[in-house]
Amino acid sequence: MINSSGVQMASDKGAVQSCHASFVFSRGSGKDPGFMVGGATGSNLQVQDVSFSLKGGYSKDSKAPAENDVSVELKFDKGQLVISPGDGDGFIKKIFGGAKPDPINFDLGIGWSYQKGFHFTGSADFTKKIPVGLNLGDVLKIDSVLLALGASNDGIHANASTTALVSLGPVAATVSEFGLGLNLDFKDDSKGNLGPLHARLGFKAPTKVALSIDADVVSGAGEIDYDDAAKRYAGLLHLEFESFALNAMGALDTKLPGGVDGYSLIVMISTEFDDGIPLGEGFSLNGFGGIVGINRSVSTSELQNAVLAGKISDIMFPEIDPKKDTSQILSRLTAIFPPTEGKYVFAPLVEIDWGAEEQFIFGQLGLVVELPQLEHIALIGHFDAYFPTPDPDKRLLELHLDVAGMLDRPAKYLQILCDIHDSKFKGISIYGDILVRYSWGDDPEFVLSIGGFHPAFHPPAGLPALKRLGLEMGNGDALKIGVQSYLAITTNSFQFGVAGQFVFKEGSFKVVGGIAFNTLIIFTPFHFSADFSAGMSVSYKDYDFASLWVTANVEGPHQWHVWGSVSVSLFFFDLSYSFDKRWGEVDTKVVVQPKVADELLAALNDAKNMASVPPIEYAPVVRFDGPPKDGAPFYVNPAHGISIRQKVAPLGLRLSKFHEVPLTTPVQFDLPAKSTDGQLPLSPLLGQFATGQYQVLSQAQALSSPSFEPRVAGFAFGDDRVATADATPAATRYVTEYDVSVQGTPPPVALKAADLEWMIRGGAAARFRQRGAGARKFMPAQGKLTKVSVGQELYFVVKKSDLTKITAQALPYDQAELQLKSHLAAPGGWRDDADLMIVPDYELSA
Repeated sequence: MINSSGVQMASDKGAVQSCHASFVFSRGSGKDPGFMVGGATGSNLQVQDVSFSLKGGYSKDSKAPAENDVSVELKFDKGQLVISPGDGDGFIKKIFGGAKPDPINFDLGIGWSYQKGFHFTGSADFTKKIPVGLNLGDVLKIDSVLLALGASNDGIHANASTTALVSLGPVAATVSEFGLGLNLDFKDDSKGNLGPLHARLGFKAPTKVALSIDADVVSGAGEIDYDDAAKRYAGLLHLEFESFALNAMGALDTKLPGGVDGYSLIVMISTEFDDGIPLGEGFSLNGFGGIVGINRSVSTSELQNAVLAGKISDIMFPEIDPKKDTSQILSRLTAIFPPTEGKYVFAPLVEIDWGAEEQFIFGQLGLVVELPQLEHIALIGHFDAYFPTPDPDKRLLELHLDVAGMLDRPAKYLQILCDIHDSKFKGISIYGDILVRYSWGDDPEFVLSIGGFHPAFHPPAGLPALKRLGLEMGNGDALKIGVQSYLAITTNSFQFGVAGQFVFKEGSFKVVGGIAFNTLIIFTPFHFSADFSAGMSVSYKDYDFASLWVTANVEGPHQWHVWGSVSVSLFFFDLSYSFDKRWGEVDTKVVVQPKVADELLAALNDAKNMASVPPIEYAPVVRFDGPPKDGAPFYVNPAHGISIRQKVAPLGLRLSKFHEVPLTTPVQFDLPAKSTDGQLPLSPLLGQFATGQYQVLSQAQALSSPSFEPRVAGFAFGDDRVATADATPAATRYVTEYDVSVQGTPPPVALKAADLEWMIRGGAAARFRQRGAGARKFMPAQGKLTKVSVGQELYFVVKKSDLTKITAQALPYDQAELQLKSHLAAPGGWRDDADLMIVPDYELSA
């Protein structure tokens, strides 16, 4: 250690563990720059602070390898480059137009270290656009020159580009920012074409090419943009001919997702006629087109978003105006059809209008198909209707509707989604969403919603947020009146509600009022709840000096419960009254406890719940005549396995209710891992059960839990391998002997060994399907099988406010319920189940 006292060892115990040394030289402080080239009034380069450092370090600690390094670095901080046109000749002065460009500020560090090699630090990126205004006749005009210089840890990049306008008769084109680019890349192995540097000089592609045409037979415009970061070309085109218009847009990605080499293309082309082609019965074809996608798929979520935004026509017959911002149209096209390797999209489009004498219904339809597996199929449409006439001064009703019917085979659902937007009836605005969905598979569900759901209802996962079906009217800011309603039917509920509000404003006075009610009926277990609220407030300059609000809630029917409040406020006086009443006696009569175990055992022993499971690709030798009759024994093919699946009660779930009767003693039936003799492993089989039929749930739990959930319904056992009494090895060696007898006929022809083997392999015995049935068909040479299984759906306990996980890991639903109850029962824990809820893990990972 070196200090004012002299030199001394930091420790007299042990060897030196680490040491560091550094030398730093700096220049420049205060107002004067540390480095300057050029005069203060002309072009100059100046740096406020200049520093040079040499550092080295050593450490024996294997966990700190970064300390073993030697580095040298030169830094320029607060640098500034000023280019003055007064220093140049007449040509340079003309280019700059006499204007003094803004100074270019930068911070730059250049260094080398043993571990990093050559590297740059700081911000040394800058660009400068220099107007040129150079004309070469009436054909070419150079608008500007763009200079760019940048540095990073990889090297230095610089480019010079220009924007040019080309005019050839009625055709004009603008090519933006094309030119030359120079990259200097650092090479750690010093094997670049310039030693430690590798220089690359190439053409810089234009960022945009805009085209316009104005001729006697055609007029229009278009553009193509290039996004270097996304490696994407995107463009659109609009041309108008004498009797029809042509629209086109598309995108070409030169990289697939994940940076994989390849390409993906999406193109939409449509044409619209000024005078439609008559189809009969008042219908006419006013346009047609199509969408083609290569290495593209269909995103059902983005398709839903386009419908709910009222923009589905953007991907069918868009209103393209290159003079306006059309980036949203292209973004919507590429979002609905994202790049996906190995998928293809095809969609024919038509525009059909209807009207006997005057057309007043206009429709656009498209059928979207994803190939080759047909995983997604969608029927999309946009409709405009005007009654009784399209004349804006005479029509009473104006209706705009977007619709999409979607079949999602991987997600296993069929859905129809409609959005009413920008519609009016005699000046009254009309809006709202309608949804119908049927899903199958492990989580079957039926949903019909007109205007959304009950506020306390948790819709099935994957459903979009729906707008209320509503009406709005008003007279500017002076008076606004609105009404919203909804009706929903799900597998286990019926919901409806209405809300209305008004706002009246005159000067600084404002009156606000509203009324609303919501009703929810749960079928299993049966539960009814409704709430009502109404009120009004009067304010002056945003100060409420009078208000009246009433709320009421009712639920039943096992025991009716009514509660609510009334609040009155007048200037400085507030008065409120709350009520909470219950009536109706809880049914206390003795109820015969159901015999759950007897019913469950009877179902497990019922032959109708048993099934014979054949191995994969098994060729049956014996067939049974129909299902077993009542009381008849259940016969099983010896080569098959056996599955038993019942619907009486789920296994592995603690049952507190059965047949709507609360159990005095909750029971639970679990599936053992093996049979009683320990010889056969038992594989659980899942079925769909409504938890509310087997457990007593609160209203909040009933609302948040799925209508049906996968639970253990039975089991399967048996080996999928096939064994026969005369089974032979996969490879058999045959030895053939011949008895030769001469009876005056030609001797038989002796077969070669190869010919004999070929005939044996192609014979009937070798091709018998029983030899390749079951797992044997797919068995690898070493005799090991590869099996694929579907994982169980898992859940988290989370906070309702921000979905923060309460449980550390995802759990099966029954275990998640136990965790929820333990958190609620813990001292000083959560207030009630209104604070916590159970959600599937895929909802949190989305």
